Amino acid sequence: MRVLLVEDETRLANAVRRGLEAEGFSVDVAADGKDGFWRASEGRYDAIVLDIMLPGMNGFRPPGTSGSTPPPTWPGGPTTSST
Repeated sequence: MRVLLVEDETRLANAVRRGLEAEGFSVDVAADGKDGFWRASEGRYDAIVLDIMLPGMNGFRPPGTSGSTPPPTWPGGPTTSST
């Protein structure tokens, strides 16, 4: 299974990546929301693990969306959020 991890805390991202890889997952890591959203829209993932407290955006709304519109889904796969 292919997982996209979007996490700005390097130590946490590395720990989660290692744990997922130890369980047999293939993991791509993005350090910010814009890169994560780009990777999600360019690739296909079985799951996306998304930090909700990212610099420059929050994990509830993809980049370029306003607070007045309903939040669109992230492209690329099912998404779960973490804090």
